[in-house]
Amino acid sequence: MASIPPSYQSISDFYSTWALPQASVMLSSGLMAAQQPKMWKERSPSHLLYFFERLEGLLVASLNLLEDESKREEAKFAKDDKHWWLTKYETYCGWHKGDTPWQFFPRHLSQKEFLDPWKALQKIRRYKNVEEWKEQLRDLLHEALSDSVLDNGMSGEEALDTWLLLHKLLEATHLIEVRAIKEDKDGPRPKWKKEKTGNKSSKQEEEKEGEEPGDKTHAWAVIREYIAFFGEDGTAEELWEMVKRSLTNEEDETSAHDRSKMIFVYEELKKLVDAVVILYKLRLKQQRKALLQEEKRK
Repeated sequence: MASIPPSYQSISDFYSTWALPQASVMLSSGLMAAQQPKMWKERSPSHLLYFFERLEGLLVASLNLLEDESKREEAKFAKDDKHWWLTKYETYCGWHKGDTPWQFFPRHLSQKEFLDPWKALQKIRRYKNVEEWKEQLRDLLHEALSDSVLDNGMSGEEALDTWLLLHKLLEATHLIEVRAIKEDKDGPRPKWKKEKTGNKSSKQEEEKEGEEPGDKTHAWAVIREYIAFFGEDGTAEELWEMVKRSLTNEEDETSAHDRSKMIFVYEELKKLVDAVVILYKLRLKQQRKALLQEEKRK
C-alpha cells in the first residue's frame, strides 16, 4: 500500500470514519449540549467520547502540517473566478455515497480560506496553541456529557469563536483530504467521481440512482437530512418535552379540552414520524439492493 505522511493519514482516517456532513452534525450537537443544562443524548455517550478523541487527533495532525513548508502548496488554489461557480465538485466534495455538493460545501470558510485551507488552520493556531485546544476540547466533552453548563469562564464571544473555528477545522481538513491526499489504486480511496454528475440529464441521473423525479426527490432529501440530524427517536423526545412544558405551565390558560388535543396531536405525530422512518429504511434497503444488482451486471 502506498505510504502517505502520518498527519495526512490521520486526516484520511478521520474522514474514513465520518463524512464531512456527519462530522459537522456530531460537532454541532456536542457543542450545543455543552452549552445546555442537560446531557448529550443523541446516541451512546461513547460515540461522542470517540468523536472528540478523534477530533483532537485531527487538530494535532493538521497543526503539525503547518510546520511542513513543503505541504503549503498542496490543497492551495490560485485565485480564479471559475472556482466561484462551484461546479468543479472534485475540488471540495468527498467520496461518500448519498451526499451531495450542497452537503460538502464549506460554509464556515471565507473565500480566501476556500482557496487556501491552510489559512484557516493558521487562524486556529493563532487563537490557541495545541495544548490549550486539547484542554478546551476536554472541557467541552465533559460539559456535553454532564448536566452542567459550560462554566470555565467562557464568554459568549469565546463560545462563538470556538464554534466557528472547530467547524473551520473540519472543513479545511476536508478540503486538504480531497485535494492533497492523492488518489492511488494501492493508497488512499478514490474521491468524487465524474459519474456522480456526468453529462447525463437530471432525469437520467435520478433514474440511475433510484430517485423519483421532481418533488419526490426533494422530499426524500429532506427526510434524510431530518433523520440524520434528529435521529430516529429525537423527534419524539423533543415533541414530548414541548408538550410536557405546556401542560405543566401554571400560567397557561389553555383549557383541559385543548390540552387533551395537544396530547392527541403528540401521539399522532409520533406515529407519523415512526412511519416515515420505516419507509425511509425500506427505501434505503431497496436502493442498496438495486446498487448490488447493478454492480453484478457490470
